[in-house]
Amino acid sequence: MAREWFTIDRYRLEKFMMLVRKFLGESFVFLKNKKWDVELIKQFKKVMKKTVINTAPESAPLGLKIHIAEIYTEELAKVGADELSPETVKTFLVPFCNILCNSEEPSLVKTIAKEVFIYFINQDAETDEFEEFPILKFDVDVIQNLLMKYANKPDLKRKNMKVIYDVVKQFEDYKNGISQEDRLFADQGPARKLRKRAIEKAALALVEEEMAEKAEKSVKKRKKIQNVIDL
Repeated sequence: MAREWFTIDRYRLEKFMMLVRKFLGESFVFLKNKKWDVELIKQFKKVMKKTVINTAPESAPLGLKIHIAEIYTEELAKVGADELSPETVKTFLVPFCNILCNSEEPSLVKTIAKEVFIYFINQDAETDEFEEFPILKFDVDVIQNLLMKYANKPDLKRKNMKVIYDVVKQFEDYKNGISQEDRLFADQGPARKLRKRAIEKAALALVEEEMAEKAEKSVKKRKKIQNVIDL
């Protein structure tokens, strides 16, 4: 797959990406059928770390690595949500920690942060994006401790550290009941808060305007009916 990635035209790319998803999903099905055997999980992670979850540019094309990051947690949820413990879920995340620490590709680092880790705290979001996938059980403290273990490495680049600490902060906010929307507005400062209030005010004005129009139509309708009766 990695060898052919650059030769695929855009018309066949979608089918190829579906094949990658199928391959990854069936790998998880195999592990499930083997009762999530610890040694087999280790072998699976070893293979992934040598190929598509690897910082070396020659290991696999960047586009393929990003695609794997985008679908990894979704496929794991489809197969293992009913059986996997938070601790076992953590073991499947470990290979991505190395990329968060060492990758020099910002797009890959950001994709992993969002699609692999932040995915967990977005699972209960009321959006179509997450409705089709079962919820993976996870422990906030376990994932935070995992990330902090890697964030404390002395040779960690500052830009990578920033991404990791941001993920840890989002998990902390989740633990404290702060939603992603609340966090977004807080991060944007007073100007964004003022904009939020302006939006809310405009929305309220729109509702009041619609209610006034409906009331006016109702009055006109009653007058019309009364005129017919008077005739």
